[in-house]
Amino acid sequence: MRAQSSPLIVLSALFAIISLGACEKPQSSIQHHAAVKPAAIAPTSDVVKNTEKKPAEAKKEKPSYYYSPFVLSVRSNQSLFKKISFKDVGVKALNDDLRKSVYEVMAQSLASELSIEHSLSMPANVVYDEAITDPSNHLACGSDHLYVDVWQSEAPKRWGYSLWSGCGEDDNFAWKEVSFTPHPQGDLKVDVKPLAQSIVASIREANQKGCYQKTC
Repeated sequence: MRAQSSPLIVLSALFAIISLGACEKPQSSIQHHAAVKPAAIAPTSDVVKNTEKKPAEAKKEKPSYYYSPFVLSVRSNQSLFKKISFKDVGVKALNDDLRKSVYEVMAQSLASELSIEHSLSMPANVVYDEAITDPSNHLACGSDHLYVDVWQSEAPKRWGYSLWSGCGEDDNFAWKEVSFTPHPQGDLKVDVKPLAQSIVASIREANQKGCYQKTC
């Protein structure tokens, strides 16, 4: 009986070993894949980080026009206009600091020319008005406000300007260009004087006609 039972015991043991090996292999494979899965979703934090950066990268658009903070305040009850302001609509090749200096000198020059033009009775002081530089403050026009648009043209070098008594097209009562030669040492007073003199001449002409409209 012992001789017959020995092969059965050996076969049973062999079968148990093979079965055990076959069962253990899938377990190691599942554990391996389970360990990899968390690494596959780790980049989620990077996506959130990039999304948070987007608002900071947005750039504010620069206004298309420059409104000068240097304004003329007219000191006469006889004058139709109590305020004169400047808007840059095309003076090229100026950085912000130089542009500000040009318009300060321009305002001073115009005030000086008005002070000696007694027929207009428009003596004026130059005041600094930061609020007027905000485009949102130009949604409506004042009835006692003279608006001066300024630009430059080339070949020959010219100042250009238009005068407005209001916001409508009919309120544009003067449009001119004036030649000038830039001062070799960059004296802004000399450069802007022809412009100031021409503006005063246009105001005087409109005042003589008693009309500050395009067609009179």
